[in-house]
Amino acid sequence: MRAWNRPLNLLEAAYRLDGTDIEWMDNLVRTAYDVFSAEGGAGGFVVLGEVDADGRTIFSESRHACMRGRGMRYPAEPFLAAHKRLSAELQQRLFFGGSAADTLSRRTGFGPRMCADRFWIKHSGWDAAIVKDALELLCHDSALSAVVLAVPLSETGTLTAAERRLGERVSAHIGSAFRLRRQSRVSLDTADAVLSLDGRIEHLSQPIDEPSVKDAFARRVHARSQTANTEEAL
Repeated sequence: MRAWNRPLNLLEAAYRLDGTDIEWMDNLVRTAYDVFSAEGGAGGFVVLGEVDADGRTIFSESRHACMRGRGMRYPAEPFLAAHKRLSAELQQRLFFGGSAADTLSRRTGFGPRMCADRFWIKHSGWDAAIVKDALELLCHDSALSAVVLAVPLSETGTLTAAERRLGERVSAHIGSAFRLRRQSRVSLDTADAVLSLDGRIEHLSQPIDEPSVKDAFARRVHARSQTANTEEAL
């Protein structure tokens, strides 16, 4: 449906541990804007859930929201507030079904009629005259929290099986990266392995296997090389 321009750049942005959470999200959204050549902009936020009386996981609150259009930031609050007015079933499907990558027309089940569905237009916060669909990466770090990245599309679209598989791998990485970021106990003192920038092992905990660490570093270097295809690299 659309080319992925170096999706590993998204992973590099996700695994950064420096800066504040809002700075981290802003950089992730800017990277998504570039990776997808997103003329219509890109957005991201952390969604937190809660379990309702019927046992469904629903939208509780959002944090660290950033949205960009043509390089400019614009407010996300009205769009996010609208999501609380979606049905509980739809909230659970969109935000708490596990890590996923697909178009919203497929994830909502509305298909090509999504941009004409009166319920969706009334409650989603979308401007259907401009946005017809969106590519969504749902990146879970736990059962009740996830990073959501969305790229608006001017036409209703679908992903191929290969594109979904690639996107799901990216989503799994971003979820893991956010989980790592939230673990404040992680430090050099508790790390299993510490490597220099050129791959030399500076510290290794027991019983970590040194050859496997060296192999992992070599595979990471290869993944970033020009000879590795995207799927192989991920």
